Amino acid sequence: MFLKLIVVLAYLTVAVQGACQWTIENNALFIPSNVVTITEAELSDCNGYTSVVIPASVTSIGVEAFYDIVTLTTLTFQSPSELLTIGAGAFWGTAFTSVVIPASVTSIGNAAFEGIVALTTLTFESGSTLTSIGMDAFGGTAFTSVDIPASVTSIGVSAFGHIAVLSTLTFESPSALTSIGNNAFQNTAITSVDIPASVTSIGNGAFRDIEALTTITFEEGSELTSIGAAAFEGTNGDTDPLTPLTCTCINSDCPEVVTDYTDGGLENCGVIPEETVILTTTSEVNVGVVVGIFIAGIFVLSAIAYAFFTPKRESEQKAEVVQTTEEL
Repeated sequence: MFLKLIVVLAYLTVAVQGACQWTIENNALFIPSNVVTITEAELSDCNGYTSVVIPASVTSIGVEAFYDIVTLTTLTFQSPSELLTIGAGAFWGTAFTSVVIPASVTSIGNAAFEGIVALTTLTFESGSTLTSIGMDAFGGTAFTSVDIPASVTSIGVSAFGHIAVLSTLTFESPSALTSIGNNAFQNTAITSVDIPASVTSIGNGAFRDIEALTTITFEEGSELTSIGAAAFEGTNGDTDPLTPLTCTCINSDCPEVVTDYTDGGLENCGVIPEETVILTTTSEVNVGVVVGIFIAGIFVLSAIAYAFFTPKRESEQKAEVVQTTEEL
């Protein structure tokens, strides 16, 4: 009886203190090969490990599963992976330097890899089936290039925003991308971009504050209908009038597809139809617009002044003299 009491007390002590249910050996976390889902709860008591191998059997990594594990420097997905979803904040604030996203992954949640300042290499496995990249998914990381898989249909708000060293952006062809979210690539270092023909909308500030961006190309057969406010504001052509932004439409009909456009930095690129109404989004008014309105106002005032103050024509004066004489 006494022995049983000791065992129970020992069990309760471990339960209260908390213990990692998986093995940590030589600073590596070993997850059993039959695990299907990984959740934050299962890892809450696992600390101090520097590497982890995600078994091929795992189909889902839950919200904040590895959140803020600052010691985690190596992440590996066992092949062939069956992983489908990476939850919001799953690897936020970790410290690995590279990651290869398995081809099986279909969605990457909001802030899944945000704030990993050591992440210098991002690779999407060949044959990727990824369709959505969530808000802030890779924000604040440090890779210099990214190749968006052809299967991706949407890029979320600030998904790649504020990656100061990101200079090369490519979209795998034929792309299925339809929407580029607000501020998706804001404050990066991209020098040129080819917008896939499948894209129908570019969000507010999507390519804002990219001083290095000098060339934009719209693919032949573009279906683009909406460019958000300040989408290209602060790019090279917007900040340096001596080095205008170069916009190219492979298909001559490309400019005609944009019907919804709001002061986004492309006014002088020839991709905006003349009939499109351009609205300003700030309190600052374009000097050219002010001058135009001022000149138009002068013409209107001159016409009014002429109508009221110009001497009557000679024929009208004679008619009045005759009428006055007859009355007398």
